[in-house]
Amino acid sequence: MRIVIAGGIGSGKSEVVEILRNMNRKVISADDVNRSLLEDPKYLKRLNELFPTCFEDGKLIKNKLAEIIYNDKYARDKLNAYAHPVIMDKITEATVDGVWFIEVPLMKYEYLNIVDSMWFVRAPYDDRIARIVRRDGVSVEEAVRRIKVQYEYNGIENHATDIIDNDGDKASLKSKVESLCQKLKESQQSL
Repeated sequence: MRIVIAGGIGSGKSEVVEILRNMNRKVISADDVNRSLLEDPKYLKRLNELFPTCFEDGKLIKNKLAEIIYNDKYARDKLNAYAHPVIMDKITEATVDGVWFIEVPLMKYEYLNIVDSMWFVRAPYDDRIARIVRRDGVSVEEAVRRIKVQYEYNGIENHATDIIDNDGDKASLKSKVESLCQKLKESQQSL
């Protein structure tokens, strides 16, 4: 069984995943898979072909790539068209047995068929901005821009089986995650 943890930047997906890890749940993160792919010469070769200005002496300069994809929709779409299928294939291969929670920053409609349910994490706009500023060390304006970049993915939460409102403290979020895990356990027992 695959349960996606999705939500916009700064919503608290990583906090939900950390709670699940502390509960000894099987978790895989699209960002972690991507980081491991950045060690794969074949993957890097293709990125170099797509974004040659982001490489120096054969090494990917991540900040350059991030700047390009946050500022250029065409470049972002080009990266997503290559990276998303590769990442999702790796996740699918790794999550065959048992119950897996999959952190996916930008869940796309075409991947809904490979998951059993989706928990969508959302948070107040100002909280999201503050988290991004604190976590990434960027300005408020940059945080707002990053949130706006994800607007093209609006509507995915309508496909969520459950919504997690991350509008309180960590104890409140933990309680919500524990309740959803209990609900999941009960639904599995009824099968």
